[in-house]
Amino acid sequence: MGLFSDFISGAINSAINYNDKDSYFRTLCLVIYADSSDASTSEIEMATALYNTLFYNEPMIAVQIHKRLKSMYQEIYNSNKTPDEVIKDIVNGRFDRNKVKIFFVSACYTALIHTMVNDELNEEKLYMVYLIKEGFELTDDEVNDAYLFAKNNFGLDDIAYQNMVTILEKAFEHFENNK
Repeated sequence: MGLFSDFISGAINSAINYNDKDSYFRTLCLVIYADSSDASTSEIEMATALYNTLFYNEPMIAVQIHKRLKSMYQEIYNSNKTPDEVIKDIVNGRFDRNKVKIFFVSACYTALIHTMVNDELNEEKLYMVYLIKEGFELTDDEVNDAYLFAKNNFGLDDIAYQNMVTILEKAFEHFENNK
C-alpha cells in the first residue's frame, strides 16, 4: 500500500497542481453547514488548518475561509441541489483518489470537532460524512488511511483515535441500515 506520507505529499501536490479549491470548499460546506447556516469557531479553525495544509502556497486566515465558505454555502443553497447531487458534481470534476481521501479526512475531522467539544453527536454532520464516503465510493483501505492520517496529523492519542473510529463506523453502519 506504500507509505501514507507519500500519499499525503502526492495529494497536496495534486490539489495545488489542479488548483481545485472550489471542490474542497464545497465538500467542507456540506459538512460544516449540514444542519445550520452558521459554523462554529472550532470548525472554521479546523477548515483553515486543513486548507493551509493543502494549499500552503496560498494560505488564508480564518476570516477569509469563513467568508469563502459562506459564499459557497449560499451558492449550494441557491442551486436547490440535494447533498447527493452536489457530491456527484464534485465527483465528476477533476479528482484523483488521493485527493478524495484528503477531503474525506477533512469531512470526518470537521464533523467530529463539534462532537469532541460538546460531547453530543451531530447526526446531520455525520450523515454528510457518510454521503461523502458513499458518493466517492471509498474503499475500506482508503477509509482506514484517512483515519490514520487524522491520528498522525491532528495529535490524537490512542483513546481519542479509537473514539473517532468507533463514532464514525457506528454512524456509517446506522446510515447504511436505514437507507
